[in-house]
Amino acid sequence: MISRDRTTTAFDPATLHLLADDARGRSFVLDLVGTFRAMLHARVTRVVDGVLAADRAGSMDAVLSLKVSSTMTGAHQLAEIAGSVEGHLRRDDLPAARTEALLLPAAAARAEAAITRYVVSERGPGAAHPAQVAAESIR
Repeated sequence: MISRDRTTTAFDPATLHLLADDARGRSFVLDLVGTFRAMLHARVTRVVDGVLAADRAGSMDAVLSLKVSSTMTGAHQLAEIAGSVEGHLRRDDLPAARTEALLLPAAAARAEAAITRYVVSERGPGAAHPAQVAAESIR
């Protein structure tokens, strides 16, 4: 089980800055976090619901998606918790997976708040809402 006294950050923009260096730059990074924020609630809900329903295959698919996307965007707490849930699922320890999965909503809220602050600092106050950023990434 993961320690309740996490030292992992909710969000680390340095991860995104590495992507900006490797990809198409700042606009790519902002599009990525916009998409991440727009999909975050559904991803977390899918993990929690799957684990609570004892759907091992569905839970594994959902938790891997959350872990990878969280890692790419610098949402390290989410990635860490998702990795823990994954490990428990691989060991067929459903009670431990449930305990960890129930930590995801609060970690997602912390990550979303931190990412929102980052996006606002990069794009300005009008970019605070995920739907706006996601819509801009489609254009």
